[in-house]
Amino acid sequence: MASSKSSGSLVNTVVISLAISVLSLCVAAVNFYWTALRPARVTATMTIVAETSRGGQRILIPTSISNGGAKAATVLNAKLIESEPATGRQSLWGAEFSTSIASAIDVLNGTGKAADDVSLFVPFLVPPNQEVQSVLVFVPTATPGFSDALLARGGKTLGYTMILSTTAGEVTVTKNVAWPGITDGALDKHAFGVAGATEDAEKWFDDTTPLPIK
Repeated sequence: MASSKSSGSLVNTVVISLAISVLSLCVAAVNFYWTALRPARVTATMTIVAETSRGGQRILIPTSISNGGAKAATVLNAKLIESEPATGRQSLWGAEFSTSIASAIDVLNGTGKAADDVSLFVPFLVPPNQEVQSVLVFVPTATPGFSDALLARGGKTLGYTMILSTTAGEVTVTKNVAWPGITDGALDKHAFGVAGATEDAEKWFDDTTPLPIK
């Protein structure tokens, strides 16, 4: 009788040990996949669009590019489509320069010190599980079927589609911007730049702003 109980306990112990071992292997396999095998997954955010005519037509977009995968990804190129829904006009822009967040205003206003922090756009790495922030500076392209001029004017809502070519595939971000009345003067006088928040940023601001105390 005692021998039977001992045998049963031994079997239970072996089964439990085996189950724990299998579970440990499963956890290790999942962890290995997420930390070493999971393909790069690149996403991008666009909350502000800035435009200037000073020193040449340019569109600046502060961009946050994230990689949620376990492998690095490289951003190879970037382009931007500016669309005017009311007329169907579109302009096509290519990313030819980049700068830091700290120098975005200088680049937008065309000040002298901006040149120290502007470099030609080159492919850059987005490490695994990390985020890279940069201001992409787009210039117009002479592409048939597209306008080669800024379409932004006060009172209009334009659509912006930014397309990143990466080693993990294309990443597309589409936002709308309602341009303020000051846009006309800023672009026509070639004096400085003007920026507009995308629809998501404006909605967030409206939704999170408390009512004034009366």
